[in-house]
Amino acid sequence: MKKKIEGILGIIVAGLGLLGFTIFESRSLEGIIKDIASNNNQTQQEYIADENELYAYRAESGDLKNMVQEYTKAIEREPENSDLYILRGNIYSHFGQYEKAIEDYSKAIDLSQNMEDIYVIYYNRGYAYDSKGEYDKAIEDFTKAIDINPEYIKAYNNRGFSYRSIRSWTVKSF
Repeated sequence: MKKKIEGILGIIVAGLGLLGFTIFESRSLEGIIKDIASNNNQTQQEYIADENELYAYRAESGDLKNMVQEYTKAIEREPENSDLYILRGNIYSHFGQYEKAIEDYSKAIDLSQNMEDIYVIYYNRGYAYDSKGEYDKAIEDFTKAIDINPEYIKAYNNRGFSYRSIRSWTVKSF
């Protein structure tokens, strides 16, 4: 079990690094939470970066399940906060609870129609659909992410994998 958690943590930290988030090992859990709670003037990217740092910290300590409960309570207090649905959806996705992740990403999309980075939510939901074997829905979401941000390479990559999974392509003879 310890190796599995360490493997998951490695994936999470690597993924966060690819997304441009930095994990500061010197920050304490209390410091991370204090920054999130006290910084109402943060940009959305700064807020999510702090949340992802908290997420990585908790993953290292094996405390992700409690985070679902915390996000659920936070959603009860702030039901219009799309970031909370995104972050809880990420946890559900990491635990393989793709249906719950899809529900949270869908709610976040409904709440975030004017959000600049909405393509990432479509990408995350597409990933969850792909993981469930719902490749047509995954392709639809990856395509939506590409339509919003044509430079988002990960969406092209995963859309290709979804197409491959359903063998939905034509081979031309030369």
